[in-house]
Amino acid sequence: MNNYIVGIDISSSKVCGVVGRLDQENKIQVMGITTSDYEGVKDNVMLDEEDISYILRNVVERLKEIVNSPLEEAYLSVPISLCEIVKTKGVLSFPEMKEISKEDILNVGEVAKFCVGKEQEIVQVDIEEYIVDSMKNITNPLGMKGKVLESEGNAFILSKKYVDGYKKCLKETGIEIKGWVVNAIGISKDIIEDLELAKGVAIIDVGSSNMEITVFKNNRFLDYFSVPLGGNNITNDISICLKLSLQDSERLKFKCNTLLKDNSTENHKIKINTSGNSIVEINYEMLVDIIGERVKELLEIINKRIEKEQLSDQIGSFVIVGGGISLFRDITTIASEILGKPVRIGVPNYVGAANPIYSTATGIIRDVLNKEEIFNKEKSSCESCNEKLSSSNNRSKENKFITRLKGILKSFSNEEVIK
Repeated sequence: MNNYIVGIDISSSKVCGVVGRLDQENKIQVMGITTSDYEGVKDNVMLDEEDISYILRNVVERLKEIVNSPLEEAYLSVPISLCEIVKTKGVLSFPEMKEISKEDILNVGEVAKFCVGKEQEIVQVDIEEYIVDSMKNITNPLGMKGKVLESEGNAFILSKKYVDGYKKCLKETGIEIKGWVVNAIGISKDIIEDLELAKGVAIIDVGSSNMEITVFKNNRFLDYFSVPLGGNNITNDISICLKLSLQDSERLKFKCNTLLKDNSTENHKIKINTSGNSIVEINYEMLVDIIGERVKELLEIINKRIEKEQLSDQIGSFVIVGGGISLFRDITTIASEILGKPVRIGVPNYVGAANPIYSTATGIIRDVLNKEEIFNKEKSSCESCNEKLSSSNNRSKENKFITRLKGILKSFSNEEVIK
Protein backbone atom coordinates (compact mmCIF):
# COMPACT_ATOMS: atom_id res chain seq x y z
CA MET A 1 0.00 0.00 0.00
CA ASN A 2 1.05 3.62 -0.59
CA ASN A 3 1.58 5.78 2.48
CA TYR A 4 -1.71 7.52 1.72
CA ILE A 5 -5.24 6.64 0.61
CA VAL A 6 -7.29 8.66 -1.87
CA GLY A 7 -11.08 8.65 -1.56
CA ILE A 8 -13.61 10.20 -3.95
CA ASP A 9 -17.30 10.79 -3.22
CA ILE A 10 -19.55 11.58 -6.21
CA SER A 11 -22.83 12.71 -4.66
CA SER A 12 -25.98 14.28 -6.08
CA SER A 13 -24.65 17.83 -5.74
CA LYS A 14 -20.86 17.71 -5.50
CA VAL A 15 -17.64 15.77 -5.94
CA CYS A 16 -15.49 15.50 -2.82
CA GLY A 17 -11.92 14.22 -2.75
CA VAL A 18 -9.92 13.35 0.35
CA VAL A 19 -6.41 12.09 1.13
CA GLY A 20 -5.61 10.25 4.36
CA ARG A 21 -3.04 7.98 5.94
CA LEU A 22 -2.04 6.25 9.17
CA ASP A 23 0.44 8.32 11.20
CA GLN A 24 3.28 6.94 13.32
CA GLU A 25 0.87 6.28 16.20
CA ASN A 26 -1.39 4.24 13.88
CA LYS A 27 -4.07 6.96 13.97
CA ILE A 28 -5.88 8.22 10.88
CA GLN A 29 -4.74 11.60 9.60
CA VAL A 30 -6.61 13.55 6.92
CA MET A 31 -3.93 15.24 4.83
CA GLY A 32 -6.35 17.30 2.76
CA ILE A 33 -9.90 17.52 1.41
CA THR A 34 -11.50 19.38 -1.49
CA THR A 35 -14.97 19.74 -3.05
CA SER A 36 -16.58 21.00 -6.26
CA ASP A 37 -20.32 21.50 -6.69
CA TYR A 38 -22.28 20.36 -9.73
CA GLU A 39 -25.56 18.85 -10.91
CA GLY A 40 -24.87 15.16 -11.40
CA VAL A 41 -26.78 12.20 -10.04
CA LYS A 42 -30.57 12.57 -9.86
CA ASP A 43 -33.27 10.00 -9.22
CA ASN A 44 -30.59 7.26 -9.18
CA VAL A 45 -29.61 7.97 -12.81
CA MET A 46 -26.11 9.03 -13.82
CA LEU A 47 -26.30 12.21 -15.91
CA ASP A 48 -23.87 14.52 -17.71
CA GLU A 49 -20.80 12.27 -17.62
CA GLU A 50 -18.73 14.89 -19.42
CA ASP A 51 -19.56 17.49 -16.78
CA ILE A 52 -18.79 15.03 -13.99
CA SER A 53 -15.45 14.16 -15.61
CA TYR A 54 -14.59 17.85 -15.84
CA ILE A 55 -15.33 18.40 -12.16
CA LEU A 56 -13.44 15.21 -11.28
CA ARG A 57 -10.37 16.43 -13.13
CA ASN A 58 -10.40 19.62 -11.05
CA VAL A 59 -10.73 17.64 -7.82
CA VAL A 60 -7.97 15.20 -8.82
CA GLU A 61 -5.62 18.07 -9.71
CA ARG A 62 -6.14 19.57 -6.27
CA LEU A 63 -5.51 16.20 -4.63
CA LYS A 64 -2.26 15.89 -6.60
CA GLU A 65 -1.19 19.22 -5.15
CA ILE A 66 -1.99 17.98 -1.65
CA VAL A 67 0.18 14.86 -1.94
CA ASN A 68 2.67 16.56 -4.29
CA SER A 69 2.84 13.52 -6.56
CA PRO A 70 0.90 11.83 -9.40
CA LEU A 71 -2.24 9.87 -8.57
CA GLU A 72 -3.07 6.59 -10.28
CA GLU A 73 -5.82 5.03 -8.16
CA ALA A 74 -8.54 5.91 -5.70
CA TYR A 75 -11.32 4.36 -3.64
CA LEU A 76 -14.82 5.40 -4.66
CA SER A 77 -17.92 5.81 -2.53
CA VAL A 78 -21.19 4.34 -3.81
CA PRO A 79 -24.69 5.17 -2.46
CA ILE A 80 -26.32 2.34 -0.52
CA SER A 81 -29.60 3.15 -2.32
CA LEU A 82 -28.04 1.92 -5.58
CA CYS A 83 -27.07 -1.44 -4.08
CA GLU A 84 -28.70 -4.81 -3.67
CA ILE A 85 -27.69 -6.30 -0.31
CA VAL A 86 -27.25 -10.02 0.34
CA LYS A 87 -26.12 -11.81 3.52
CA THR A 88 -22.95 -13.78 2.84
CA LYS A 89 -20.65 -16.24 4.58
CA GLY A 90 -17.14 -17.49 3.87
CA VAL A 91 -15.47 -20.64 5.25
CA LEU A 92 -11.82 -21.74 5.15
CA SER A 93 -10.75 -25.14 6.51
CA PHE A 94 -7.13 -25.97 7.26
CA PRO A 95 -5.67 -29.51 7.30
CA GLU A 96 -4.30 -28.93 10.79
CA MET A 97 -4.26 -26.34 13.58
CA LYS A 98 -2.47 -23.21 12.33
CA GLU A 99 -1.93 -19.54 13.11
CA ILE A 100 -4.28 -17.38 11.04
CA SER A 101 -2.42 -15.04 8.69
CA LYS A 102 -3.25 -11.89 6.77
CA GLU A 103 -3.64 -14.00 3.62
CA ASP A 104 -6.19 -16.24 5.38
CA ILE A 105 -8.28 -13.22 6.39
CA LEU A 106 -8.17 -11.84 2.84
CA ASN A 107 -9.03 -15.25 1.38
CA VAL A 108 -12.05 -15.83 3.63
CA GLY A 109 -13.32 -12.44 2.49
CA GLU A 110 -12.93 -13.47 -1.13
CA VAL A 111 -14.62 -16.81 -0.46
CA ALA A 112 -17.60 -14.83 0.89
CA LYS A 113 -18.10 -13.43 -2.60
CA PHE A 114 -20.37 -15.40 -4.87
CA CYS A 115 -21.32 -15.47 -8.52
CA VAL A 116 -23.67 -12.74 -9.71
CA GLY A 117 -25.24 -12.04 -13.09
CA LYS A 118 -23.32 -10.48 -15.96
CA GLU A 119 -25.17 -7.21 -15.38
CA GLN A 120 -24.07 -7.00 -11.74
CA GLU A 121 -20.89 -6.69 -9.71
CA ILE A 122 -20.11 -7.14 -6.02
CA VAL A 123 -18.48 -3.85 -5.05
CA GLN A 124 -17.96 -4.54 -1.34
CA VAL A 125 -18.17 -7.37 1.18
CA ASP A 126 -18.42 -5.92 4.67
CA ILE A 127 -17.37 -8.52 7.25
CA GLU A 128 -19.29 -8.09 10.50
CA GLU A 129 -17.66 -10.92 12.45
CA TYR A 130 -15.13 -13.74 12.18
CA ILE A 131 -15.54 -17.18 13.71
CA VAL A 132 -12.59 -19.41 14.66
CA ASP A 133 -13.40 -23.02 15.52
CA SER A 134 -16.98 -22.03 16.55
CA MET A 135 -15.74 -19.11 18.69
CA LYS A 136 -17.88 -16.14 17.57
CA ASN A 137 -17.85 -12.31 17.69
CA ILE A 138 -14.21 -11.96 16.67
CA THR A 139 -13.31 -8.65 15.00
CA ASN A 140 -9.67 -9.48 14.23
CA PRO A 141 -8.60 -13.15 13.99
CA LEU A 142 -5.01 -12.34 12.99
CA GLY A 143 -2.58 -14.52 14.97
CA MET A 144 -5.26 -16.76 16.46
CA LYS A 145 -4.93 -20.52 16.08
CA GLY A 146 -7.58 -22.76 14.66
CA LYS A 147 -8.61 -25.28 12.01
CA VAL A 148 -11.66 -23.42 10.63
CA LEU A 149 -11.97 -19.71 9.85
CA GLU A 150 -15.40 -18.32 8.98
CA SER A 151 -16.66 -14.84 8.11
CA GLU A 152 -20.18 -13.41 8.16
CA GLY A 153 -21.31 -10.12 6.66
CA ASN A 154 -23.07 -8.43 3.76
CA ALA A 155 -22.34 -8.31 0.04
CA PHE A 156 -23.24 -5.07 -1.71
CA ILE A 157 -24.10 -5.58 -5.37
CA LEU A 158 -24.15 -2.77 -7.94
CA SER A 159 -25.61 -2.75 -11.43
CA LYS A 160 -22.94 -3.02 -14.12
CA LYS A 161 -24.18 0.17 -15.80
CA TYR A 162 -23.29 2.19 -12.69
CA VAL A 163 -19.94 0.40 -12.32
CA ASP A 164 -19.03 1.13 -15.93
CA GLY A 165 -20.27 4.72 -15.64
CA TYR A 166 -18.13 5.42 -12.59
CA LYS A 167 -15.08 3.75 -14.13
CA LYS A 168 -15.44 5.73 -17.36
CA CYS A 169 -15.64 9.05 -15.50
CA LEU A 170 -12.54 8.33 -13.42
CA LYS A 171 -10.57 6.83 -16.30
CA GLU A 172 -10.86 10.11 -18.17
CA THR A 173 -9.01 11.75 -15.28
CA GLY A 174 -6.28 9.08 -15.37
CA ILE A 175 -7.52 7.39 -12.17
CA GLU A 176 -8.28 3.68 -11.75
CA ILE A 177 -10.78 2.53 -9.13
CA LYS A 178 -8.85 0.49 -6.57
CA GLY A 179 -11.89 -0.36 -4.49
CA TRP A 180 -15.39 0.63 -3.43
CA VAL A 181 -16.88 1.76 -0.12
CA VAL A 182 -20.65 1.87 0.41
CA ASN A 183 -21.36 5.31 1.87
CA ALA A 184 -23.40 4.23 4.91
CA ILE A 185 -20.85 1.52 5.82
CA GLY A 186 -17.97 4.01 5.79
CA ILE A 187 -19.98 6.54 7.81
CA SER A 188 -20.93 3.90 10.40
CA LYS A 189 -17.25 3.15 11.02
CA ASP A 190 -16.11 6.76 11.12
CA ILE A 191 -18.92 8.86 12.60
CA ILE A 192 -21.03 6.47 14.68
CA GLU A 193 -19.99 5.56 18.22
CA ASP A 194 -19.72 1.96 19.42
CA LEU A 195 -22.51 2.39 21.97
CA GLU A 196 -24.85 3.78 19.28
CA LEU A 197 -24.13 0.84 16.98
CA ALA A 198 -24.87 -1.57 19.83
CA LYS A 199 -28.11 0.02 21.05
CA GLY A 200 -29.48 0.85 17.60
CA VAL A 201 -28.92 3.92 15.45
CA ALA A 202 -30.32 5.32 12.21
CA ILE A 203 -28.09 7.39 9.94
CA ILE A 204 -30.02 10.09 8.05
CA ASP A 205 -27.98 11.12 5.01
CA VAL A 206 -29.66 14.05 3.27
CA GLY A 207 -28.59 14.82 -0.28
CA SER A 208 -29.94 17.33 -2.77
CA SER A 209 -32.44 14.92 -4.35
CA ASN A 210 -32.47 11.84 -2.11
CA MET A 211 -32.46 10.91 1.59
CA GLU A 212 -30.95 7.60 2.72
CA ILE A 213 -31.84 6.17 6.13
CA THR A 214 -29.65 3.26 7.25
CA VAL A 215 -30.23 1.35 10.49
CA PHE A 216 -27.62 -0.52 12.56
CA LYS A 217 -28.28 -2.63 15.66
CA ASN A 218 -26.04 -4.89 17.77
CA ASN A 219 -23.04 -3.66 15.75
CA ARG A 220 -24.56 -4.97 12.52
CA PHE A 221 -26.25 -3.52 9.47
CA LEU A 222 -29.99 -4.06 9.86
CA ASP A 223 -31.91 -2.30 7.08
CA TYR A 224 -32.16 0.82 4.93
CA PHE A 225 -34.62 2.77 2.82
CA SER A 226 -34.46 5.90 0.69
CA VAL A 227 -36.84 8.80 0.06
CA PRO A 228 -36.62 10.68 -3.28
CA LEU A 229 -36.70 14.10 -1.62
CA GLY A 230 -33.97 16.38 -0.33
CA GLY A 231 -32.37 19.80 -0.35
CA ASN A 232 -33.61 20.59 -3.87
CA ASN A 233 -37.19 20.57 -2.58
CA ILE A 234 -36.31 23.34 -0.11
CA THR A 235 -34.69 25.32 -2.92
CA ASN A 236 -37.80 24.88 -5.10
CA ASP A 237 -40.05 26.12 -2.28
CA ILE A 238 -37.94 29.26 -1.86
CA SER A 239 -37.98 29.85 -5.61
CA ILE A 240 -41.78 29.56 -5.87
CA CYS A 241 -42.67 31.53 -2.72
CA LEU A 242 -40.19 34.35 -3.19
CA LYS A 243 -40.25 34.40 -7.02
CA LEU A 244 -36.51 33.89 -7.38
CA SER A 245 -34.43 31.76 -9.74
CA LEU A 246 -33.27 28.36 -8.51
CA GLN A 247 -29.67 29.58 -8.48
CA ASP A 248 -30.56 32.59 -6.28
CA SER A 249 -32.79 30.42 -4.08
CA GLU A 250 -29.95 27.96 -3.47
CA ARG A 251 -27.65 30.77 -2.32
CA LEU A 252 -30.40 32.26 -0.18
CA LYS A 253 -31.04 28.90 1.51
CA PHE A 254 -27.59 28.95 3.07
CA LYS A 255 -28.10 32.48 4.42
CA CYS A 256 -30.71 31.03 6.78
CA ASN A 257 -29.02 29.60 9.88
CA THR A 258 -32.09 28.76 11.96
CA LEU A 259 -35.37 26.89 11.63
CA LEU A 260 -37.22 28.55 14.53
CA LYS A 261 -38.43 32.13 14.72
CA ASP A 262 -37.49 34.28 17.72
CA ASN A 263 -37.11 37.95 18.58
CA SER A 264 -33.93 38.20 16.50
CA THR A 265 -35.78 37.23 13.31
CA GLU A 266 -38.67 39.67 13.77
CA ASN A 267 -38.70 42.41 11.11
CA HIS A 268 -35.24 41.32 9.99
CA LYS A 269 -34.44 41.81 6.29
CA ILE A 270 -31.64 40.35 4.18
CA LYS A 271 -30.46 41.48 0.77
CA ILE A 272 -29.12 39.34 -2.04
CA ASN A 273 -27.61 40.15 -5.39
CA THR A 274 -29.59 38.14 -7.91
CA SER A 275 -28.26 36.52 -11.07
CA GLY A 276 -30.14 39.28 -12.95
CA ASN A 277 -27.82 41.87 -11.38
CA SER A 278 -30.53 43.32 -9.17
CA ILE A 279 -30.68 43.63 -5.38
CA VAL A 280 -33.68 41.98 -3.71
CA GLU A 281 -34.70 42.46 -0.08
CA ILE A 282 -36.14 39.38 1.63
CA ASN A 283 -38.17 39.08 4.82
CA TYR A 284 -36.06 36.78 7.00
CA GLU A 285 -39.03 35.46 9.01
CA MET A 286 -40.73 34.35 5.79
CA LEU A 287 -37.55 32.57 4.70
CA VAL A 288 -37.37 30.76 8.07
CA ASP A 289 -41.03 29.73 7.68
CA ILE A 290 -40.51 28.35 4.17
CA ILE A 291 -37.42 26.31 5.05
CA GLY A 292 -38.67 25.22 8.48
CA GLU A 293 -41.97 23.84 7.20
CA ARG A 294 -40.31 21.84 4.44
CA VAL A 295 -37.68 20.41 6.81
CA LYS A 296 -40.43 19.35 9.24
CA GLU A 297 -42.28 17.65 6.39
CA LEU A 298 -39.15 15.75 5.33
CA LEU A 299 -38.61 14.52 8.89
CA GLU A 300 -42.27 13.52 9.24
CA ILE A 301 -42.00 11.50 6.02
CA ILE A 302 -38.95 9.71 7.44
CA ASN A 303 -40.77 9.01 10.71
CA LYS A 304 -43.81 7.56 8.94
CA ARG A 305 -41.59 5.36 6.80
CA ILE A 306 -39.76 4.08 9.88
CA GLU A 307 -43.09 3.11 11.42
CA LYS A 308 -44.20 1.46 8.16
CA GLU A 309 -41.00 -0.60 8.02
CA GLN A 310 -41.46 -1.51 11.73
CA LEU A 311 -38.01 -0.20 12.63
CA SER A 312 -38.96 2.10 15.54
CA ASP A 313 -38.11 -0.45 18.25
CA GLN A 314 -34.70 -1.09 16.66
CA ILE A 315 -33.61 2.57 16.78
CA GLY A 316 -32.27 4.19 19.94
CA SER A 317 -31.06 7.42 18.36
CA PHE A 318 -30.50 9.25 15.08
CA VAL A 319 -27.42 10.79 13.48
CA ILE A 320 -27.82 13.33 10.65
CA VAL A 321 -24.97 13.61 8.14
CA GLY A 322 -24.40 15.20 4.76
CA GLY A 323 -25.00 18.80 3.73
CA GLY A 324 -28.17 20.85 3.71
CA ILE A 325 -30.34 20.40 6.79
CA SER A 326 -27.50 19.23 9.05
CA LEU A 327 -26.13 22.79 8.98
CA PHE A 328 -29.26 24.47 10.40
CA ARG A 329 -28.83 25.54 14.02
CA ASP A 330 -32.08 24.13 15.42
CA ILE A 331 -32.25 20.92 13.39
CA THR A 332 -31.55 18.56 16.33
CA THR A 333 -34.30 20.17 18.44
CA ILE A 334 -36.93 19.87 15.70
CA ALA A 335 -35.79 16.39 14.63
CA SER A 336 -35.91 15.07 18.22
CA GLU A 337 -39.48 16.33 18.62
CA ILE A 338 -40.67 14.71 15.38
CA LEU A 339 -38.68 11.45 15.57
CA GLY A 340 -39.22 11.06 19.31
CA LYS A 341 -35.62 10.05 20.07
CA PRO A 342 -32.21 11.71 20.61
CA VAL A 343 -30.69 13.27 17.48
CA ARG A 344 -27.17 14.55 16.89
CA ILE A 345 -25.16 15.83 13.93
CA GLY A 346 -22.44 13.45 12.70
CA VAL A 347 -19.20 15.37 12.27
CA PRO A 348 -15.85 13.81 11.24
CA ASN A 349 -13.25 14.16 13.99
CA TYR A 350 -10.34 15.34 11.84
CA VAL A 351 -8.54 18.67 11.64
CA GLY A 352 -9.65 20.46 8.46
CA ALA A 353 -12.57 18.08 7.84
CA ALA A 354 -14.83 18.71 10.84
CA ASN A 355 -17.98 19.29 8.80
CA PRO A 356 -20.93 16.90 8.21
CA ILE A 357 -20.70 17.45 4.44
CA TYR A 358 -17.42 15.50 4.50
CA SER A 359 -18.82 12.48 6.36
CA THR A 360 -18.99 10.18 3.32
CA ALA A 361 -15.51 11.14 2.09
CA THR A 362 -13.79 10.60 5.43
CA GLY A 363 -15.78 7.38 5.81
CA ILE A 364 -13.95 6.01 2.75
CA ILE A 365 -10.60 6.64 4.41
CA ARG A 366 -11.75 5.11 7.70
CA ASP A 367 -13.12 1.94 6.08
CA VAL A 368 -9.99 1.31 3.99
CA LEU A 369 -7.48 2.14 6.71
CA ASN A 370 -9.40 0.09 9.30
CA LYS A 371 -8.60 -2.99 7.22
CA GLU A 372 -4.93 -2.00 7.02
CA GLU A 373 -4.88 -1.30 10.76
CA ILE A 374 -6.09 -4.84 11.48
CA PHE A 375 -2.97 -6.24 9.85
CA ASN A 376 -0.70 -3.75 11.63
CA LYS A 377 -1.91 -4.69 15.11
CA GLU A 378 0.33 -6.82 17.26
CA LYS A 379 -0.65 -10.47 17.58
CA SER A 380 -0.46 -10.27 21.37
CA SER A 381 -4.10 -9.14 21.46
CA CYS A 382 -5.02 -12.58 20.11
CA GLU A 383 -3.13 -14.56 22.72
CA SER A 384 -6.05 -14.42 25.16
CA CYS A 385 -8.34 -15.70 22.40
CA ASN A 386 -5.96 -18.59 21.76
CA GLU A 387 -5.94 -19.30 25.50
CA LYS A 388 -9.76 -19.34 25.50
CA LEU A 389 -9.81 -21.74 22.57
CA SER A 390 -7.15 -23.90 24.22
CA SER A 391 -8.94 -23.93 27.59
CA SER A 392 -12.23 -24.68 25.83
CA ASN A 393 -10.62 -27.65 24.07
CA ASN A 394 -9.03 -28.79 27.33
CA ARG A 395 -12.36 -28.55 29.16
CA SER A 396 -13.96 -30.59 26.40
CA LYS A 397 -11.28 -33.27 26.75
CA GLU A 398 -11.62 -33.20 30.57
CA ASN A 399 -15.38 -33.57 30.34
CA LYS A 400 -15.02 -36.58 28.03
CA PHE A 401 -12.45 -38.15 30.40
CA ILE A 402 -14.68 -37.59 33.46
CA THR A 403 -17.66 -39.11 31.63
CA ARG A 404 -15.62 -42.20 30.71
CA LEU A 405 -14.26 -42.45 34.26
CA LYS A 406 -17.76 -42.31 35.74
CA GLY A 407 -18.82 -45.05 33.35
CA ILE A 408 -15.93 -47.29 34.41
CA LEU A 409 -16.57 -46.69 38.12
CA LYS A 410 -20.28 -47.35 37.62
CA SER A 411 -19.54 -50.66 35.88
CA PHE A 412 -17.28 -51.70 38.76
CA SER A 413 -20.01 -50.80 41.22
CA ASN A 414 -22.59 -52.84 39.31
CA GLU A 415 -20.26 -55.86 39.21
CA GLU A 416 -19.84 -55.68 42.99
CA VAL A 417 -23.63 -55.57 43.48
CA ILE A 418 -24.09 -58.62 41.21
CA LYS A 419 -21.53 -60.51 43.19
